[in-house]
Amino acid sequence: MPLLGSLYQAVTERDHAVFWWVGEPSNWNNVYCAFDKDQMIGKGQIEVVSAIQPDQPADHKHALYINIKTIPERENDISLLEALYQPLLTRAVEWKKTLSAAHETMLCIGNHSTETANTSFFLQKGYDYLNSLFHMERDLQQPVPEFALSEGLQWQYWKMAA
Repeated sequence: MPLLGSLYQAVTERDHAVFWWVGEPSNWNNVYCAFDKDQMIGKGQIEVVSAIQPDQPADHKHALYINIKTIPERENDISLLEALYQPLLTRAVEWKKTLSAAHETMLCIGNHSTETANTSFFLQKGYDYLNSLFHMERDLQQPVPEFALSEGLQWQYWKMAA
């Protein structure tokens, strides 16, 4: 776990990288780590994000997500990325067999826009852009700034949970 913590620090200190924690021991068979001597240099992980029940509409799809992260100085190391990707792909094929065959399965990644090297690896593998998600970071203890609205628009305050 200390080596995992060091990898996390190295990956996230520079960017807002999407870094999954390994979870409970029951999830560790979905996690693959790469080491160079006594340093963890990369981690790959797979998770079922959405499993669709057989009675759901036919256009709904199962979603498996892959997350691969390396130390910054190895982010363009294709052999390292490939070594982490291949067992995840094998695991995805195994997992797909356990999901309802009535629905297609998507294999996805989720990166912040700043993770260009990581995203480039997946684009070279044939992944395509699907969608973007946004989140807001705000200190709810600070006042909301005043903004001028266009004519005809109104706004109202409400209390958000802290």
